[in-house]
Amino acid sequence: MVLVVGLMSGTSCDGVDAALVDIIEKEEESTNLEVTLVAYTEIPYEKDLKKRILAIARGDLVGIEEISVVSVMIAEAFASAARIVVEDVAKLNLEQDVLLVGSHGQTVFHAPQNKVTTQLGCPATIAARTNCWTVADFRTADVARGGQGAPVLPYIDYLLHSSSNESRLLLNIGGIANITVLPKGCAPKDVIAFDTGPGNMLMDIAMRHFSHGEEDMDDGGICASTGTVDAEALAWLLSLPYYSHSYPKSTGRELYNLTYFEELLRNFPELLESQPNCLATLLELTATTIVNSCEPFISKHNITQLRLSGGGAKNAHLLGTLQAKLKPSGCDVVTFDDVDSNSDAREALAFAALAYECVRGRPCNVITVTGASSPCILGAVYPPSIGSNLLQSIMDFKHT
Repeated sequence: MVLVVGLMSGTSCDGVDAALVDIIEKEEESTNLEVTLVAYTEIPYEKDLKKRILAIARGDLVGIEEISVVSVMIAEAFASAARIVVEDVAKLNLEQDVLLVGSHGQTVFHAPQNKVTTQLGCPATIAARTNCWTVADFRTADVARGGQGAPVLPYIDYLLHSSSNESRLLLNIGGIANITVLPKGCAPKDVIAFDTGPGNMLMDIAMRHFSHGEEDMDDGGICASTGTVDAEALAWLLSLPYYSHSYPKSTGRELYNLTYFEELLRNFPELLESQPNCLATLLELTATTIVNSCEPFISKHNITQLRLSGGGAKNAHLLGTLQAKLKPSGCDVVTFDDVDSNSDAREALAFAALAYECVRGRPCNVITVTGASSPCILGAVYPPSIGSNLLQSIMDFKHT
């Protein structure tokens, strides 16, 4: 048994998801990891930190000093979340009971076409504050090999969710929405995954606009549910070339940002007069691009269930819209909570598993998903203190 903490903050920049997981190797099986969630918590960013992160992600001219300071502030928040999930939630000791911390960090820029992806959250700071071996920087090795560096969860999805009896379709809706297709009896090379387009990101931008920064999201999709979709605005939104691109592909705030939202309002000023209509249109965009991406695989692999995770799983109106759109194809929409998993913990749990696979020296990028030229180990390792022996620590933990 090995205990690992996984830390994640998505493109919505809401805060830190922290998962403590128990990892057991099943060396006789092709899917060789058994990963069990022990504890989970979500720690919101302080309002000032979130504001500063969003300014960097928008490309505001904040300067290198601000970027460096915010990176350390994020790391402090991540380290604090690790300690809280282990000591306050699980009632264990971080230094004594946990082998590794896996930190995704906070993405502020993603441009794989230029071989660049940037996640803030200084890993050395996390290692120092937790006194644990820390694995971070999970995307750049794939990007350096010509890959998208995203999605990075499909290998873990394959290990944990693939089946010899049925094909499965997984959807995560954070700031960006992405799907993973796991054909029945698949090998890693058979896995398909990509970003479908916006998840909550444009809706969150709209909420901040209409509330003058006082509200970050349309809780449950309540406002959107009272609005009417603007068909012309939706058609304009759907004309974005990204949707017609073939995978491998990934996207982020570089495309779906405040500038794009403001362009929408300039082209369709009637949306300025109705917050509900604007939100209804943006929710319809998210739902339509997800469904358009899913339907070919539902038909090809006879998939009867779409499993949903992420913040979007809490948006009842979005969930209902997806269910209505996919009902004709015979595919039900359920959350990971409905199938004995934690919808919120999926990504943090995956980064704990990726950290473990990194220190075991196992490649985890699926090159058919990312487009990288070769498989590679994902992550860089940061030691907690002088004299720490990671290999010996792994062996000690495996035999306890």
